[in-house]
Amino acid sequence: MKNQMMATYTIEAKTAKGAASATLRAIKKLPGGEYASMRPTEWGNNGWQIVWESGPYEWPVIATGPGDIFAEELGGNLTDAYMRNKKTFDFNPSGNRWFAEPQNSYSLNFWKD
Repeated sequence: MKNQMMATYTIEAKTAKGAASATLRAIKKLPGGEYASMRPTEWGNNGWQIVWESGPYEWPVIATGPGDIFAEELGGNLTDAYMRNKKTFDFNPSGNRWFAEPQNSYSLNFWKD
């Protein structure tokens, strides 16, 4: 697998739950994505969380920027992950009322704005 050939998944949804669901569907297409899951956030019922403990290191942080979540795992460095490769996800709320925010190195939260 060449990281430059990976698709960019555009995440468009009307709600935080829809964005989390779309992101999970995209992750399920990636290597190891079968281990990802979705659940309500740990802080009440205000948002949704994608948990992918077996995903690439710090994937939520890289995913919310312009980065390729696999770049470092495939022999690159953090500069490659953040700047030199095609991004893995394009979070496009386009006027909708949600945003994505990393919680830790393996969980990505989607909140109602």
